[in-house]
Amino acid sequence: MRLINEKQAKRIKKVLFFTTFLLLRVQLSWGQFYPPTFDSVYHVNEYPQRIPPGPFDRVEKEVAKFEKLAFMEVKALVIESTDNYCTITEYTDSISKLWGVGKYGSKNNIFIVIAAEDKTAKIVTGSRMEVFIPDSTADVIVLDYILEPYFYEKVKTDPFDYTKCIQESVEVMTELARGKIHVDDIHNPRITVQDVITVTMISIVVFMFGVIIWIIWNSRYQKPTYDKEESIWD
Repeated sequence: MRLINEKQAKRIKKVLFFTTFLLLRVQLSWGQFYPPTFDSVYHVNEYPQRIPPGPFDRVEKEVAKFEKLAFMEVKALVIESTDNYCTITEYTDSISKLWGVGKYGSKNNIFIVIAAEDKTAKIVTGSRMEVFIPDSTADVIVLDYILEPYFYEKVKTDPFDYTKCIQESVEVMTELARGKIHVDDIHNPRITVQDVITVTMISIVVFMFGVIIWIIWNSRYQKPTYDKEESIWD
């Protein structure tokens, strides 16, 4: 009787497993919400496909170059929207499981998800890459290299070209993985020589402008002076 119960328990577990799996598949298929799989040939997968061929080819070559430099694997997904069905974090976690990327794929894997209309993005990494790029750092990279420069500025003029933000975010993660820059450099950017030059030039211009204003003011509104020893009747 105990053996029968154990068999029944195993069957119930299997039924529950397959039921959950089927429900997940049905959930993922609603409104073509989740692409069924990624194209193994390309690093960037886009639904629908709107990125022009030129920029697409360039970003593919650049990402392939970064992969070799840092011994990592990169996949990027660009979608229109999550349709307010879930947050970008929840969506990324689900698609990572389905595709087997990010935390659920190779240890050297990096997975970038961009929801264009929602103006949101998420980066998840494999366990080995997480040593160099922890979640907090990945979130800063999303903000500094994807959202602010391309969603709030440049994408307004070219709304379908997300290749630059993918390329630049992958580049900075490559530098982190290779030890060229440190996590602290991402969270607390250092002042560069160019920053010092820019601030110096602005300070000089402001100072010169102030001097010119002071000279003009004094020349126009300076009170006339007279020699007390002289008289107008002399």
